[in-house]
Amino acid sequence: SVEEATTDDEFGDLFKAAEAFRQENVSNRQLLADYRELSSNLESQVEDRTKELNIKNQELDRLASMDKLTETLNRRALDAQLLAEMERAKRYQRPLTVLLMDVDLFKRVNDEHGHLTGDKVLISVTQQITKNLRTSDIWGRWGGEEFLVICPETDLEQAHNVAQKVRKAVEKTDFSLPHNVTISIGLSPLSQDMSPESLVAQADKALYQAKYE
Repeated sequence: SVEEATTDDEFGDLFKAAEAFRQENVSNRQLLADYRELSSNLESQVEDRTKELNIKNQELDRLASMDKLTETLNRRALDAQLLAEMERAKRYQRPLTVLLMDVDLFKRVNDEHGHLTGDKVLISVTQQITKNLRTSDIWGRWGGEEFLVICPETDLEQAHNVAQKVRKAVEKTDFSLPHNVTISIGLSPLSQDMSPESLVAQADKALYQAKYE
């Protein structure tokens, strides 16, 4: 009958609509899966890139804090470390002593044997300092042939023992030169009223006395 035909057509339309809806859902689910996969890959790439940048930034920070020749802390880094250690020592009323080391007659080495030899001497002195300091000591090249050592939790007597150990080690080192290479060391213990400048200035005064008296 006409009514039956109409009903069949309606069922056909409903089936087509349902199939279209199903296909659309399948397509949407696939799009969602693709999106999630893309998003996951993108997040992974961003995470990897962030890690790479962090590593490079850390390396840049390390290089910016390092003396190129001796591969120890440079003056900029030492200034920051000295201030931080002084503040900590004052806050908790703990001992701290700095050592200022200077290679004796270094100008003579450069003048008589050249700056390349002078650089080798500085590197060798650096190696001896490294071997004979404690792991808690913070140190680096203060400038030229001078090295600054920050000794946390260290009173003057303990610092003197450290200084003597380093001084003797350098004195015994064979620098392949016709004369010995020695270092002089000035010590300065921290007191509450001191600034970083006054602490180093006192060590410098003690260094001058050690060198010329």
